[in-house]
Amino acid sequence: MLYRVFKLLPLLALVLVQACSCEDIDLFGGSATVTFPPDPSCTYNNPHAQYDETIPELCDGNDNNCDCLAKPPEEQDSNDDGTRCGYGDDGVDEGCECWPSGKGYSVSWASSRQRCWLDEEGKELGTLEDHTTETGGLVGECLYGDQTCRELPEGGSQWGAWSDGPDRTGGTADDEWTAGGCLGAVGPATELCDGRDNNCDAHVDEGLKRMCWSGASNPDGTPQDWLVFNSPMNPETPCRTGIELCEDGQWSGCLNEELPTMEVCDSVDNDCDGVVDDDPVGQGDQCGLTDVGICSYGSLYCDGSDLMCNGPETPQVEQCDNLDNDCDGLVDEDLIRPCESACGSGFESCRFGYWESCNAPQPQEEVCDAEDNDCDGQVDEGLECTCPPEYLGMLLPCQSNPQLVCGAGFMECVCVDAECSNTGFTDCMAMCAFEEQRQQDCDPTGGAPAAEACNAWDDDCDQDVDEGLVSRCYTGPPGTENIGECMGGQAVCERGRWGNDLGGVFVDGYCEGEVLPIEETCNHLDDDCDGEIDEDLDAHEKVDMVFAIDRSGSMCNKIRVLRAAIEPYVLAFANSPHRFALVNIPGRPPAHQPDVQVNLTDSLTFAATLAQLSCDFWNEEPQYDAVEAIAVNSLGLTFRDDAWPMVVVMTDEHAQSYRQPPLTAADVRAVITPCTLGNCEADDTLEVFAIVPQYSISQWCAPANIAQECYRLYAGIDSGTIRGYLDDIFSDVCR
Repeated sequence: MLYRVFKLLPLLALVLVQACSCEDIDLFGGSATVTFPPDPSCTYNNPHAQYDETIPELCDGNDNNCDCLAKPPEEQDSNDDGTRCGYGDDGVDEGCECWPSGKGYSVSWASSRQRCWLDEEGKELGTLEDHTTETGGLVGECLYGDQTCRELPEGGSQWGAWSDGPDRTGGTADDEWTAGGCLGAVGPATELCDGRDNNCDAHVDEGLKRMCWSGASNPDGTPQDWLVFNSPMNPETPCRTGIELCEDGQWSGCLNEELPTMEVCDSVDNDCDGVVDDDPVGQGDQCGLTDVGICSYGSLYCDGSDLMCNGPETPQVEQCDNLDNDCDGLVDEDLIRPCESACGSGFESCRFGYWESCNAPQPQEEVCDAEDNDCDGQVDEGLECTCPPEYLGMLLPCQSNPQLVCGAGFMECVCVDAECSNTGFTDCMAMCAFEEQRQQDCDPTGGAPAAEACNAWDDDCDQDVDEGLVSRCYTGPPGTENIGECMGGQAVCERGRWGNDLGGVFVDGYCEGEVLPIEETCNHLDDDCDGEIDEDLDAHEKVDMVFAIDRSGSMCNKIRVLRAAIEPYVLAFANSPHRFALVNIPGRPPAHQPDVQVNLTDSLTFAATLAQLSCDFWNEEPQYDAVEAIAVNSLGLTFRDDAWPMVVVMTDEHAQSYRQPPLTAADVRAVITPCTLGNCEADDTLEVFAIVPQYSISQWCAPANIAQECYRLYAGIDSGTIRGYLDDIFSDVCR
């Protein structure tokens, strides 16, 4: 019996549940009335609502017919916006009616709106799938628009849009209806550089770039027609349009463009007009050094790589011709040359184009002194020379008397008259002439052969005079030979005189090959031959030397010359503590401010850099800016605290500055005095040397007073001249 009761309990419970209602406790602490069985009616917020196809779906953003609410809760937020069965979820407004047919007036229906993505004419703006997120939202600048539901007079309704009529006032009788139209929608547009996604592809300013040109342009910004740009057909033209990139909504500015510059002589079409080296800067300008003396100015012309000076007359070695050959304003000045007479050598000077005043010994009247006074190779010839009475009967050695032709001879002191009141010497003859027993076989003209001596006589009777006679010689101060660099030379004998040939003249006393003491220089040698090396010198044993070089097109030839001129110093400085740097004037683009090509380094590395140096930089040269930057070391040169700083400027232009306001000579002087680099002391001035054209020397030396020394740079200068300049600049630099 109990078994049957228990078996019927579940059925009784089911009947009770279906027949009553009660309050359920909400899981979140509230309470809700739950009816059993649940109410499936399609009403707002009914969790048990079921789809009711008899209810029209209106375009109002609500699930009017509950086809969304009927889904499981986890499927009701299809667009993941946090709202279940809200705008944009599946089942909401799907197949909605604008104005359901057969229905009377309804405020809800009359105000029905739906979003649209069409233009005002009702045409599609794009494919939604390409411009929306996973939740259906449009990306970028794209926006949905609105359509309004309109009841048609003839019945029915349609979606569309009202636009203002001719009076431009909305809500009036003249407003215009566009069926299917959409107001306020924004579709994809061309991407602009504005930091926005204009084309609604979820990317901002992607890949935006454009050609740019900041040179001579047409009104529309395109380059003017006369410009020629670099191409395989025009490789000598440097001009190139640039490119602008869109970065953070802003155009970057024109990158990598090459603008026209002033035409210079460098085999490049600098001004990009299609013609190479046409009327380059400087062509036709005066060139040359001076018009003093035989010198004259020429004019510059372009030879395809550099400006050359056409037709100048340059200084020559001064000659004795009554002309100013070296163009220094003086004629035939300081000209001397060796000269000689029958008696010996001397020097003569030039006057009014003629050599004169030779101070060589001149022949004198022959006198009885056992000397060849008239320099004819005979002694006391034609004279009745007396001899002291005590010499009577004595034989005395003699040479070069009319009787004797070679070797050693003798002459006898004899009485000239019977009373022997006068005495005299016989002719100089061979010894046999004074021996009675040998008279028949005696040749009185042939003296006894002897060793050859430097006496203008054929002592050894071989028919050669003074042959093969060589002697060591040294004309320096006593005690200096073979000390330090000093050493003796060699002299040869000619016509009884010791010396050597010089310029076709035998110069008495000229000791060829000897090295004499000179002023001590810093070269690890004892130049003055006093037994001490490099003593008492104010020389620089460790130098940081900066070359500031103009690298514009007109400097090509000068840079080649400098390269050749500096080569001899490379090895001389190779194992020294000196360092060298190179600063570009102007610097690299786009700033063109002076910059460092190679920082302070050893001479071999510096020479290798110089060997690769080009001359294709900008044609404005801010030399003052470079010296100022070196002096204050804003370029980051690695000056050493124990090294002496020096600067060499080389340019073929007048002094310039990029600064605003431009630097003046006074500004540069202010930073080089006092010198604040290296081991300079408080009262030191930075040593600057300038190799510049004649016309700009005043911008460096007096009155500018920047450079300690200025050297002239001119068209056609050779490496020998530059080397002379460097010799002077390096004179106080120990090697």
